[in-house]
Amino acid sequence: IVLHNKDLCIGCGYCLLACPFGAPQFPKQEAFGERGKMDKCTFCAGGPETEPGSEEERQKYGANRIAEGKLPMCASLCSTKALLAGDAGKVSDIFRQRVVER
Repeated sequence: IVLHNKDLCIGCGYCLLACPFGAPQFPKQEAFGERGKMDKCTFCAGGPETEPGSEEERQKYGANRIAEGKLPMCASLCSTKALLAGDAGKVSDIFRQRVVER
């Protein structure tokens, strides 16, 4: 699961460039031509059509970083750490803590 913190997002778009699924969604360009902060990341919703860890998956999408114990490339490249990725239980604990702190 990926947790997106819009308060930390600066709208650089690196996550979109890193994601082979195009999951991060940004608002349409505004009047001044600036892309805003990321609205949503569906974290590969639907996922790849191939078997996880298969040669077909590797050729089509590249290495399965999660299966290798690494962060998804989008979370790895996020300079402000607006994207957190990992086990749903751990990420939801972080989310709850952020809500309590607000």
